[in-house]
Amino acid sequence: MSRTSASRLWFSALVFVAFVLIPHGLAFAQADMRITNLSHSPDPVTLGSGQNISFFISANNSGPSAATGVIMTDTLPAGVTFLSATSSLGSCSQAAGTVTCNIGNMSVFAGVSVTITVAPNTASPSATNAANISANEPDPNPANNSASDAVTILGANADLRINSISHSPDPITLGTGQNLSFFVGVSNSGPSNSTGVTLTDT
Repeated sequence: MSRTSASRLWFSALVFVAFVLIPHGLAFAQADMRITNLSHSPDPVTLGSGQNISFFISANNSGPSAATGVIMTDTLPAGVTFLSATSSLGSCSQAAGTVTCNIGNMSVFAGVSVTITVAPNTASPSATNAANISANEPDPNPANNSASDAVTILGANADLRINSISHSPDPITLGTGQNLSFFVGVSNSGPSNSTGVTLTDT
């Protein structure tokens, strides 16, 4: 083969790669997986009030390639008990305080939403939840694969109050056989349930 023919052959091969293989996705696949939102409700939450905390996670595949084997993991904050996790794609499970969602495949620009619900059991000024998403394909921007979100968990407290105090009859006359009754109305305005409540009247 002459040098000219060899040069033409190499040039043809380069043209084939540039205009056929790369546009048809046979080049090096990449998928920019990203956490687009991580939030929660309510905040703050008070122990003993019966409130649960829900974490809301949104993510997408920003391409340029489709993503396969997508997995989202969420590390729950300390001092909570896992209740449930649901995903718009795939399914989720929980073990040792980490929620794992096997999302599967995501086309370019596809999104996924995950909701995780927990019950708080320990007070904390900043209980941090952390999420991460990844795929089989290399990620050109791994910095946006993770996000964290903190919730305030308040200790149990109960606003006990005297709503009313009254008596009957009035006036009362000695020697008439009348007794005097006092009526005391109390309530717990929350936000937590109260225990060991004692009322004293002098």
